Amino acid sequence: MKIDDLLSSESAYIIEKNINPILDSILIKKNAKILDIGTGKGRMAIALALKGYQLLTGEPEGDDSEYARQEWLKDAKLLGVEKFIKLNHFNAEFMPFENEQFDVIFMMGSFHHINNKEAAISECFRTLKKVDGLLCIIEPNTNGIQKIKERHSSHPNAVDPRNFIKRSVFNILHLPMFDAFVFKNG
Repeated sequence: MKIDDLLSSESAYIIEKNINPILDSILIKKNAKILDIGTGKGRMAIALALKGYQLLTGEPEGDDSEYARQEWLKDAKLLGVEKFIKLNHFNAEFMPFENEQFDVIFMMGSFHHINNKEAAISECFRTLKKVDGLLCIIEPNTNGIQKIKERHSSHPNAVDPRNFIKRSVFNILHLPMFDAFVFKNG
């Protein structure tokens, strides 16, 4: 059964046309330790799990915003990938993880919701492996933010992470609704 037979057309489209091209463009080892910051609707976590990756995803403890209260687990169960995804509550600005713990960190559509972006970036690079660790920040582009604001007019604008990261970009992908910025350690 195809993904668009099980998920909403919007989720299937975002996974197939926006997330999968990102995942296909960066080489991730099968045994990589992956962190997804800002679970939301679980699209990034589900896309990774569909490719066989184990990962940790999370939202801040006590966050009751509509973005943090998404029922992503229902979709993961529909697709049979819930066993690949572990949820943990944490704050991106002060993460409870050891130094150099993750091979890849993803932030899909969550960076512009973080209050202290500099602290979150610092935490990402602290917990990211120093050799070949990848940080991938995916933010809505003009098309994406326009579609979001049609439903949620008070939604914050997307943010260019290059304004907060003092490292060169390893790769930039421009997709139908998102721009992905990949930064590499080492």
